[in-house]
Amino acid sequence: MDVGEQFQTTNDTRNLEHSMWRLLREAAIFVQQILFRLAKRRRQRPNIRVVCLSDTHLQTVVIPPGDVLIHAGDLSQSGHPDEIQQAISWLSSQPHKYKIAIAGNADLFLDKSVSRVPQGDHSRHGIDDGLDWGEIRYLNRSTTTIEFENHEGSRSLTIYGDPNVPRCGPDGQEGFQYDTDVDHWRDSIPSGTDRDAHRCFVRSNGDAHFYTYLGTYIPPPAANWYFGGAQLLAVSY
Repeated sequence: MDVGEQFQTTNDTRNLEHSMWRLLREAAIFVQQILFRLAKRRRQRPNIRVVCLSDTHLQTVVIPPGDVLIHAGDLSQSGHPDEIQQAISWLSSQPHKYKIAIAGNADLFLDKSVSRVPQGDHSRHGIDDGLDWGEIRYLNRSTTTIEFENHEGSRSLTIYGDPNVPRCGPDGQEGFQYDTDVDHWRDSIPSGTDRDAHRCFVRSNGDAHFYTYLGTYIPPPAANWYFGGAQLLAVSY
């Protein structure tokens, strides 16, 4: 092989290598574009906005817009059923697609274990107590699953609500209490629950694709009391 033939062979090899690298580069760009479009499409799925509040005590506050509204405790001031119904009616008037309510220690009429409670003209206790909950889902150590559908498919959230708090007052004056030496939360939260709606403070834990939420009661910054459940925190994290 003379010098000219050797040069031609080397040049052909380089051209072949260049063509192969160009094909690989174009394939990589093609795959990258597909992945980018899929990621962008995933990011464009509408978020589910959950609004959580508590301790309104008959106050009609301005509530931010959202998909899910959770009232996590103390709808009423004195626990009287008329007060609770008034708060329910206000909550029902909100525009959120799903509305969920959990009782609090002030909502005495809803606690079957409380012996002294103002009853008015209502029969006693629970979801069949004469109160009209309408479309509100009332949770008392129970779960509910809510569905969201769009052009991307369907998503669901399973929510567990529990009104109980560590003892914060005498029996008959506060509802839904448990003694602080009782492990109320162990094995209480069902598996498969996405969000525990016990009172109202919300923390998030997880990565960009999966979130677990814990709700418990945190006092205002100036307060020196705390009704949050340390046991709930322990079993949830």
